[in-house]
Formats: sequence, structure tokens, C-alpha cells
Amino acid sequence: MNAKLLLILSLSVLIIPCSCNLKKDRHDEIIIEKGKSSDSLIVLLTKRIKKEPDNDVNYFKRAKLYKEQQKYLLAINDMEKAISIQSDIFEYQNLLGELFYETGNLNAAIKAYEKSNKLNPYDDYAPQQIGRIYLIRNEAEFALAYLNEALKIDNYNPLTFSYKALYYLQKKDTNKAISNLQTAVSINPDFFEAYLDLGYLFSLRKDKIALEYLNNALRIEPGNIQALYNRGVYYQNMDSFNKASEDYLEILQQIPDHKSANYNMGYISFLRENYEKAITYFSKVINKMPDYKEAYYGRGLCYKELGKTEKAIKDLEKALSLDPEDKIIATELNKIK
Repeated sequence: MNAKLLLILSLSVLIIPCSCNLKKDRHDEIIIEKGKSSDSLIVLLTKRIKKEPDNDVNYFKRAKLYKEQQKYLLAINDMEKAISIQSDIFEYQNLLGELFYETGNLNAAIKAYEKSNKLNPYDDYAPQQIGRIYLIRNEAEFALAYLNEALKIDNYNPLTFSYKALYYLQKKDTNKAISNLQTAVSINPDFFEAYLDLGYLFSLRKDKIALEYLNNALRIEPGNIQALYNRGVYYQNMDSFNKASEDYLEILQQIPDHKSANYNMGYISFLRENYEKAITYFSKVINKMPDYKEAYYGRGLCYKELGKTEKAIKDLEKALSLDPEDKIIATELNKIK
């Protein structure tokens, strides 16, 4: 799951001193040339590194290119070399933290971000990311402390509010989670993930405002699969089966074997007593996921309604074998037998 409080946030203006002794224009130097691929740029930087082995900026730039290619270990090696040359640049520690995060080394990522925070305590990125990592580790109180520290530095960062929403979801406080997500979209009206989460949370309440949030998500990313699916589920839960079907079918145009869209179309077709069509949808789910209990159960019920008893028994027995404790399936199977 990955917020908009509709209140005016006071934005404190901070004078931020420069904590690095490397001229900013060295970091901002653009090496990308027209027509050059990332591989070509890496070759170019490698040549520069051979000529200037003590130039930390070239290692930094090559590490960013390696990161784009998801060659994280090579990128980490470059950043560790850059830091060994120039150890007081907080951006270097931030990139190293990102790389450790991508490789799943969360302890090393935290250490890198903590060093960044010491080098530049006026930048909110490091405490924000530490808070995010503690959320992933389900250490909620540590997460909240760092996220609040980030907000003291910049109380107008929508991403930090979205992370605080995750904290409150972990604490099962949906109201505060919604409040933080609403704050996030009030700051950034194009925050797709926050709209998606708000739509989902209000859908659980069957609140019509869910539709507004999901439509905003689709405004930002038209055709997004998750947004379409969430909206389809909302319509389905509100018994608006025609509109739900429109969203599911749009998903299936993009991903014909989408498991959940096919299953839900099977369910809607069953409710409409279009059993042959429902069987087609349930069969697509089973072809993709042979251990999907609910699809066997749904298809078995369709066969039962069509009078195809043997096929119905076979599917219900398969469903029950996948979950022998399911009393509903067992009862239905006994009825047919």
C-alpha cells in the first residue's frame, strides 16, 4: 500500500549552509552526450578514471550509471572508492544508501544515511529514508522518530507524509493514515501513489469519495493496471457490475491472463447466470495458477448449474484438496454427490 489533509501547512524558510567542500558545479557537470548510450558513457568514464584515479566525481557518475543498469555491486564499489577519496560529501552517502537498499542490505543503508545526516543535518532526505527502512523492518517507533525529524527540516515534503501514512497503517490507525495521505496530495496534486492508497482505503469503507481519488490516479496515469483494478473492485463492491466489468475488460486488453481481473469477471458472469462465459474466465485463472482454490470452486458451481455433474465434482474435489478445512466447499460437494 502506499495522503491530503486540506490544511495550510506553514513552510519554514531555512538558510542552509553548504556542508561539502567540493564545488557544486563539479557535481552538476553533465557528461551525457547526444546519441551516447549508458554503456558508452561508462566506457568514457572508465577511461577518465584510468587517467585520473583520484577524481572522485568520475566514480560518482559511473556509479549512477551502474545504478540505472541495476549493476548495484559495481556501483557500490565505485561509491566506496569515491568516498575514500572525498569523505565529506553527503550526496555520496545518500547514493551509497540507495544502493545498499536496492541490494537488501538495510543495516548498511541506514549507516550510510546516518553519515549523510551528520554531514548535512539540514537536508531531509536521509532521515526520511531511514524512517522508510524502519517501516519496512516493522520498527514503527524508530520510523516515526526519523520521519518527524525529516518534517522538521521540510514540512512540505509529500513523500514523508506518505511514509507517515504507512506508519499509521502499521499501528492500525486508518484515520491518521488517511489524514497524512490527504496532506501529501494537497501538497502535490499529482501524487499518483497517494491517490491510489486513498482510493483503496475509502473503498474498504464503501465511501463514494474513493471514486474521486481513483479517478485522480487515472488522470495522472491513464490505463494504470492497479488503479483500474482498484476502481473495478470499488464498483463491484457497490454492485455496479457494468462499470466494474468495463475496468476489468480494459485490464484484460492489456494483460489477457491477468489473474484477478479474470476471476472477478468470472464471478460477475456467474452472478449474471452466464455460466459458459464464467467458465471461460475461471479456466484462464486456473491455467495461470493451477492452485487457485476459488477458481476451481467457481468453475465447479458453473458446471453444477449447467448440469455437468461430473465436471462439477471434479473441480470441487480439486478445490477441497487445496484446502481440506473449507467447510463451504465440502458442503457443496456433498450436496452434488
